Amino acid sequence: MQFAWFTALLLTAAAAASPNTDVEARATQVIQPSSSLIWYHGRWDDIPSTWWPGSGFKLSFSKAPSTLILNIGSSASSPPIIASTRFGSSGAWTTVNLNAGANTIPVTVSAGSPVVFDVVTQMEGGNARLELTSIEIDAAAQLTTYTPSQYAFEFIGDSISAGYNDPRGVVDAYSFKTGDNFKAEHNQITQSGICMTDDACYSGGRGMSYLYFRTQNSAYVYLTGNTTTAWDFKKYKVAPTHIFINLGTNDNSFSHTGTAFSNVFVSFLKNLRTVHPKAPVFILRPFGWTSATGVTYYFQAEFDAVAAALPDNNMFVVDTKGWIRPGDTVDGTHPTPDGHTNLATQLTNYLVNFGLKLPGGPPISSTSSTTVTSSTKTSSTAAPTSTQVAQKWGQCGGIGVRVDLLSLISSNSLIVHRSEGLCVWDHLHGLERLLLAVSLSSHIVTGSGESDDER
Repeated sequence: MQFAWFTALLLTAAAAASPNTDVEARATQVIQPSSSLIWYHGRWDDIPSTWWPGSGFKLSFSKAPSTLILNIGSSASSPPIIASTRFGSSGAWTTVNLNAGANTIPVTVSAGSPVVFDVVTQMEGGNARLELTSIEIDAAAQLTTYTPSQYAFEFIGDSISAGYNDPRGVVDAYSFKTGDNFKAEHNQITQSGICMTDDACYSGGRGMSYLYFRTQNSAYVYLTGNTTTAWDFKKYKVAPTHIFINLGTNDNSFSHTGTAFSNVFVSFLKNLRTVHPKAPVFILRPFGWTSATGVTYYFQAEFDAVAAALPDNNMFVVDTKGWIRPGDTVDGTHPTPDGHTNLATQLTNYLVNFGLKLPGGPPISSTSSTTVTSSTKTSSTAAPTSTQVAQKWGQCGGIGVRVDLLSLISSNSLIVHRSEGLCVWDHLHGLERLLLAVSLSSHIVTGSGESDDER
């Protein structure tokens, strides 16, 4: 008995002295870039690598890691790619430099807690490119399938939407902040210096009217062969539920003006509809140039022409006058972080008035003053005539439509839910709202979202 006990003691000591290779092999979990547990957003090719600022990915943890390593491929740009990381949709952003090889990411939450990790690239211009080869987490961490938000926002824009000149790039921009306000999925197709017109402009490549439909941004000019590849829109994890366009500042600087600009813009909208046939599209007029004495607005006639030629009535030209204030920019054009916050507040309130729901509360401010311009433009002051009401209902109406009663009562807008998307008519006045509510009673949407004739 004593010998057996002594033998067991020796075996235990030997096991402690010699590393257990099975345990070592399991000490780190390696997630390959093709894993379905990685939720990519933005534009990534098959490697996968991305050129676009604002592209990134999410990881959903049922148990947060104590160790997180991003392994970056050799095609990554030098100097390092700057990215922002955070744990949780309300977590603080951490700026990290990503070099080729292993990059340890600071974990800012308690190990074992459920959380979503997000990484967003800040890179801009040149040959900026990020290649993901694998992700390493500790053995105790547990990944789960990410559940996306009900909203997916896609912003198509230039340096203003990309957060140029801001400390944290894209995540400081009004575009990203607006998405965060709604807990929306982010899709940033933004490039500093880009025009809507297919011209190099400041970006050095081609215009958004071309590059939106390609995998690479303007960095393609630095690639072997100077070529681009077509973007497969089926690669999006979820299709955009709402699309925002803010372009024209650089076109104005390069004298792409007048009907030439508006024709290119309308042509782009028609092409956009071939890949996103249902999503509402919001075209933001330029915010304007700021100075110590005020704000100068430009391209008003050009966007009036765009508004008059919109391809369908689920596209809206948004009047942004008054959104940006003197002192909101660093150079007259590019907003400061506080300026971006103000713009995000304005756009958020516009969207709430449009009918989107903020998670957990009312609009974040009541100071927004916005105007929608659709293909059937109405004045913000004159009440619509009965003929105009009939014409609008003829466009919005039909079989299977539902009218949002709350919008008629509370926000002076007629919102009609159709299979093709929303049809909106703003600036209805009290009597018109009441008459419409009565005449369209068979289509009224109740608090449950169902019309009486659907029950």
